[in-house]
Amino acid sequence: MSLDNTQDSLAGDLRRVYDIHSDNNDVVAIILETRHPVAAKNSDSTGLQCMTAVLRRINSHVMLGPEGLANTQHFRSAEAENPIIRFSWQMFGREASGIHMRHSDWMTTKKQLKNCGLKVSATFEELCTSRMMNHSYWSQNEMRLLEPKMCLDTWQVVNEDTEEIASSSLVTLDRNRSPGVTLQQAVESSFGVVRREGKRTLHRPARPHIIRVLYSPGSGPRLLFQELRTFNLPIWRETQDKQNPFDMSERAQYVVLAVVQMRINAEEEDYVRFYAAHGTEIVPEYEDIPCVGTHWSVEDENQNRYMLFYGPPGHDTGLNDASAFPEIAKPLVKDDGKTRAIHALFNKGMKPYIEKARADRAAAAIPQASQRGETAEPGEVFQDSPRQSAPRSPNLSQQRAGGARPAGQRGNSNRRTGQGSHGQGSGRQAKKPRYDQAVNFIPVGTSRMTASDRNGDENRD
Repeated sequence: MSLDNTQDSLAGDLRRVYDIHSDNNDVVAIILETRHPVAAKNSDSTGLQCMTAVLRRINSHVMLGPEGLANTQHFRSAEAENPIIRFSWQMFGREASGIHMRHSDWMTTKKQLKNCGLKVSATFEELCTSRMMNHSYWSQNEMRLLEPKMCLDTWQVVNEDTEEIASSSLVTLDRNRSPGVTLQQAVESSFGVVRREGKRTLHRPARPHIIRVLYSPGSGPRLLFQELRTFNLPIWRETQDKQNPFDMSERAQYVVLAVVQMRINAEEEDYVRFYAAHGTEIVPEYEDIPCVGTHWSVEDENQNRYMLFYGPPGHDTGLNDASAFPEIAKPLVKDDGKTRAIHALFNKGMKPYIEKARADRAAAAIPQASQRGETAEPGEVFQDSPRQSAPRSPNLSQQRAGGARPAGQRGNSNRRTGQGSHGQGSGRQAKKPRYDQAVNFIPVGTSRMTASDRNGDENRD
């Protein structure tokens, strides 16, 4: 989804700054994974926040790079009719200079959603399963759980609309109806011969980039989070044997990328949590917004249902044991002066490079603005300002020995600096993004806004 083809992009679109089709997109991935939308006060919009954040996680996992899905025409077309997709490409953040721009983008998205028959106060489930999302996103070929269905009575391909394609692509793990069913069993039960309108229909697995699972824990013993981390998708390969037409011995691993706890009623909140492909929780850059509250778990005894999102892990993640990581990231060692000193030194060392990148960006925009007689306001990004590839740290080769991060391992594996919150999110500042226990080179820092600035932010209805 290049801005060359997205004429109606929002002012804060990160694609105005970064070329998402380049080979080096680690900075973009970190922004997408750790910066979530801050909603207008009293807007009751955790559903939209969670939906946007989930799409950002999907963006970082499958949309970036020369071969990313953002390069395809059908996903560009989908963005034109789905304002949440467009909103998911925002820079976000907490910088004071961008308050007005973020407010404007929020109000634009609110208006566009209303034109689609949706509200910013809609629940996550309402948004995720809406006709708009089903038609423009979940029914795309890369998101289909099933190959086109085949009627075994007529040997004709079944004609499906986008609603049926999207609903057939949702795996249902219902332990109310089947108390002992596992995630793997729920996935495999989606395939085989199924009666459709009285006729035998063959459901064959495809190889989707993302698989959704609707999980109802039921009233019996809860599945542990480790039992929900991964599953193996069967691969059916056609043979020439009439007795055994498909070889089903091969499997493709899928790992959890995001978990949403869906509210029971309109007065409650939706919550979301994210994971890197190798297993660690991705900690947000700022955690004082309700949708990323840390007080919940899929193992809790409650009546909530969950939507889980899975994707292929990419390369080399088999070397990591995901079960070694907890569902919720634990804080670093308390009162660790050495760790704090290292981070302070890192922040000081990175500051000149961050300031230089910002100055270069501003310098590139000024000549174009002067030609049009325009003056840049704080936080403004010009419509045709040049995109940049993500900047690299001077010591990149030392920090990431072994080459570029494998596809599917974009997840930020930083840890929290304090204990979990029991309420509407946490006021803690997240540590700098990390990867493989080494300080990450990505120049995405915590907010420098004062408390009064934050209280004046964000988008007010």
